[in-house]
Amino acid sequence: MPVYYVGDGLLRRPGNGWVDFALVETVDAPPPGQDSAVDADASQPLPVWVQAHRATTLWSGPDEKAVTLTDLPQWTFLKVAGLERGGRLLVNYAGDYANRQPGIGWVDQAAVGPAGDPGRWVANFRATPLWSGFDEKAVRFTDAPQWTKLRIVEGASVDGGRVQVEFFGDGRTRKPGLAWIAGGDIGPITPPVPLPAPAVETSTTSTVARQVEQHTFSSTSGFIDAVGAAAKRSQKTTGVPASVTVAQAILESDWGRSRLTRQGNNLFGIKALGGAVGPAGVVSLATWEHTDGGDVVVQAPFRAYYTLEQSIDDHGKFFTSNKRYAAALSVASDARAFARGIQDAGYATDPSYASKLIGLMDRYDLYRFD
Repeated sequence: MPVYYVGDGLLRRPGNGWVDFALVETVDAPPPGQDSAVDADASQPLPVWVQAHRATTLWSGPDEKAVTLTDLPQWTFLKVAGLERGGRLLVNYAGDYANRQPGIGWVDQAAVGPAGDPGRWVANFRATPLWSGFDEKAVRFTDAPQWTKLRIVEGASVDGGRVQVEFFGDGRTRKPGLAWIAGGDIGPITPPVPLPAPAVETSTTSTVARQVEQHTFSSTSGFIDAVGAAAKRSQKTTGVPASVTVAQAILESDWGRSRLTRQGNNLFGIKALGGAVGPAGVVSLATWEHTDGGDVVVQAPFRAYYTLEQSIDDHGKFFTSNKRYAAALSVASDARAFARGIQDAGYATDPSYASKLIGLMDRYDLYRFD
């Protein structure tokens, strides 16, 4: 079976590999502070984007049965989808807007390395003006020669048929800066390599967009105290026992080490369905789902939160807004009974889910938060 080995912190390096299924058994994930190799692996930066440092292949799957989808040129940018298997990483490829089609596929991990977000790039297929704004009051800055590479300003609206872009100048008379260009004169391109330096310096006095908080927990007490305090506050409004909330967070986020938690502060795997996005938007991750035809990869949207507290509040509202958990909420004064009640209502398919929660509540005395 395919596994990921975290190494031993000494001579044995981390990486993907295979072990004989008959020689291993399922165990609980070690809590923070118990295994230094696991802690070191969890503290590594989590790449959202990777870049191919050599020409490589985009595969249809992670094993020897996979077929080639396309070849990827050196320095291709790929967005990580969130799954690793058999030494390969699942990624989203934007295509090259020519012969290579966009889509999801697998790439050899040895062929890629972490990269920053390249942004969305366009080029104008004819010489066109760059404007100071989107309306009739705008001043014409300069003309962009045909095939000028421009980066779209994320979050900027399209007004009057114009799109705000970052222009990098020509190194001579045309100066870099932000401008507006007719949307009908541009089309998408792959990011240039190397990426140019920003056209506009960020002002230290400008308004900074709210950032998603980042957390790394080095001990069980650090994670439990952080989640427990927020769960206790949430219990006052939702009635959901804080002890159960903390136990679920431990079990479902792997002590805060899951990609979903590290990327979007989503402790409980709450999906963004029916347009119900999180306060910080959506994190799109690939998941394995079992069907009659076997295990398949599904790209699923999950709610993203700026803070862990927002995730915990949403978790409580999930129970209070679903009628099927009414019976569990009626016995919420007894945390053990509540844990059994949500399992009986279909919260999890694991038949031992409630006993696992109760085991965590007993082991770490989580009832002190109720």
